[in-house]
Amino acid sequence: MRTAKPFQPWKKNISNGLFAILILVILWLAYSYLNIKYEKLIFAGVPVFAYALWQFKRASARSFGQRLERKSIKKLASVISSENIRANLFFPGHGDIDCVLKINNRIFNVEIKAYQEINRINLAHIKQTLAASVYLNSKPVIWLPNFKETHFSKRYGVLICACDAQRLVRNLT
Repeated sequence: MRTAKPFQPWKKNISNGLFAILILVILWLAYSYLNIKYEKLIFAGVPVFAYALWQFKRASARSFGQRLERKSIKKLASVISSENIRANLFFPGHGDIDCVLKINNRIFNVEIKAYQEINRINLAHIKQTLAASVYLNSKPVIWLPNFKETHFSKRYGVLICACDAQRLVRNLT
């Protein structure tokens, strides 16, 4: 198995946001030099500005999730030996698998989510985790290390664990 290229989706969000700002600059120049009416500037500029803000907000949220993944994997490495952890494995057609754990000769594919609410886990997350488990012949887990309370449940065969690294490993043994 090979390690995936760094998955950095926020870079596309940042470039889209910067492109929207470029469009705003062009609109402002058109207003200034071509005597375009102020109403037309506002009509065109407000949606473009809103789009730029949305892109930057998505970039911030996505980069936070990536940082949480790295931090969570480091915490796992302090609980079990690092030779039993593989991070960011290439998953053809799906990007990467956040983390694969080997505990007591059982393999777990772990999708790490930054959510603080269980109801944010949707069917797309579950399908992705199940597809990774079929690919690796492993047990599927969605881990919410940022969750305030400890919670364990199962949805469509996927174990959902909202806990710290020690409790996660204890629950998987």
